[in-house]
Amino acid sequence: MKSKVSLKKSKLACTDPIGVGYTFLLEYKDAICAQVMHCSPGVARNKLNPDCETNHQTLENAVALSQELDDDRQLEAWAALRGKAMFDLPQGSVSDDELTDQILLVAENFGNISEELRQARKDGIIDPEERNAIQRRVMAMVSSLMNLDAEVASQVRQFPTKIKSA
Repeated sequence: MKSKVSLKKSKLACTDPIGVGYTFLLEYKDAICAQVMHCSPGVARNKLNPDCETNHQTLENAVALSQELDDDRQLEAWAALRGKAMFDLPQGSVSDDELTDQILLVAENFGNISEELRQARKDGIIDPEERNAIQRRVMAMVSSLMNLDAEVASQVRQFPTKIKSA
């Protein structure tokens, strides 16, 4: 018999896309999920239930849920499962203060990774739960680094070209 993990905590970070889909049922209710997925509430419950063997969520369902609910957790879980990270790209150019804030966020995330790793190694063994916590911190660090890179890229300006005199 396989063990079940409680996913009832709001906005739970999870690396199982199917498990995250199930949290949508708990947080947004089956009628809302069904409306987004264009099916009946019963079919939506089955598609988002990881223990159901007859109905399965499609990529189209996952994308629709993400867009309509403004909730990227399922796509983030899929990315993490594939060893990737999702992050928001900054809109337009950023100010020096915003760039400084992003640099400070990178430093903060590095500190969080170090603290998580230090705590996990206290007993000499890193267990799966500790590994997941470290991985979440690393993914936050990757995201903050990618945002920093995008913010720096938004500040790049072309040098004016020299006008040739006749």
